[in-house]
Amino acid sequence: MSTGVTEQGWPTRTLRFPKAPIELGRVRTAVWAVCGLALFPWCWFLASLLGCPGTAFRWYFLRAGLRVLVRSRDLRLAYKLVVWPLDSFRYFELDFVVKRCSSLQPRRYLDLSSPRFLPASLSQILRCEEAVLVNPDADDLRKTQETIKSMGLTQEFRYDGRLVIDLDYETESFDLITSVSVIEHIPEDTAAINALWSLIKPGGRLMITVPCAAEKYQELTNIDEYKLLHANPDGLVFWQRFYDLEALKSRIFLVTGEPVYQEIFGEIQAGHYDSNVLAKRTSHAYPVWAEPLMMAKRYRRYESIDEMPGMGVVAMEFVKRSTK
Repeated sequence: MSTGVTEQGWPTRTLRFPKAPIELGRVRTAVWAVCGLALFPWCWFLASLLGCPGTAFRWYFLRAGLRVLVRSRDLRLAYKLVVWPLDSFRYFELDFVVKRCSSLQPRRYLDLSSPRFLPASLSQILRCEEAVLVNPDADDLRKTQETIKSMGLTQEFRYDGRLVIDLDYETESFDLITSVSVIEHIPEDTAAINALWSLIKPGGRLMITVPCAAEKYQELTNIDEYKLLHANPDGLVFWQRFYDLEALKSRIFLVTGEPVYQEIFGEIQAGHYDSNVLAKRTSHAYPVWAEPLMMAKRYRRYESIDEMPGMGVVAMEFVKRSTK
């Protein structure tokens, strides 16, 4: 990992990962899968006792996994739904979005590239008449479509592979828009927020989450995961931003105004997130089933971004006021 500063004045870190995680082989993979089935209930139970947000939704994913097993016999998807439906901060983010939306009855719902289980589950929980899933990564969008079909969800889904700034839906036509852990990956983040905000009806809600830190910085990496950006001469692509309060105000609140509600969840000790990301990207021998317990033990809620010793995630709810 190396550091620097961009022309825009953002401190920059460079993350270099191996091209592919270390494979385990068939026998070790099978043993690892059995370990996950045996241990995930205990990690889930202990995480619940320790107050990890979002663990209650594991019941939803457990039922979904069993449905997949019966309907399509897709063992890989069923296993993921049962053992590893959410990744680290997704427990906190799903908990925030579902709780803040639980009293809503949105007719039209749009999601921008959130982890696929979130919009799939949220649209079912809220019983939306129409759900539009936007994701310019064609391969990921295809996987989302296949996953929703295998889960047997009955809501009407539309799949849109355009960039957010290219969307041409009618202005102020959506009751609810969500975007979980996405905005930080978009180089022109303010333009993306402006595009989403224009689509929300007066009285409608925008729910977004982004990584945050007491002092802003951005990351470049050697892995072009989404294949949407051009690499610089060093073979690096933009990966994500970590927003401080000033950056949130100048890049997001400038469009939306202050959030009506927000929550912050971050590291208790700086550095754990970095080591966790490295472990997941360098080997398949990562105990995915232990993630809720890890979140319960090594992260906590904060009142403000400035309090955090390291990084975290801020989840925000914005309500569009009527201009009349």
